[in-house]
Amino acid sequence: MYTKQWQAEFAGGTIRVENGWNLKGESIETIYINDEIELQSHKSATEISLKEMAGAVYHFPYQQYAIEIKMGSAWHMFGMACSIWVDGKQVGGNRIVLFAKK
Repeated sequence: MYTKQWQAEFAGGTIRVENGWNLKGESIETIYINDEIELQSHKSATEISLKEMAGAVYHFPYQQYAIEIKMGSAWHMFGMACSIWVDGKQVGGNRIVLFAKK
């Protein structure tokens, strides 16, 4: 499994995002807030829609914080990108995330 990881610190703790894939076409996404899994998705290539493959936006209320994770293509189109937002401010990850849609 080839895995890419992003992490950000904020007043409420730590957010970590992992995205991985293998040569069989399987994909796994895991989002942790303070080391607790908030979302985990493990899918084969046949289960992933083109819309999901292009990108996604995830929202998590956590304590008094509004957390948003944007996953999509990197600016050069040859890899994944992720940006991590808390209360409307970017706290980590890539500045440019293509195709991240709600």
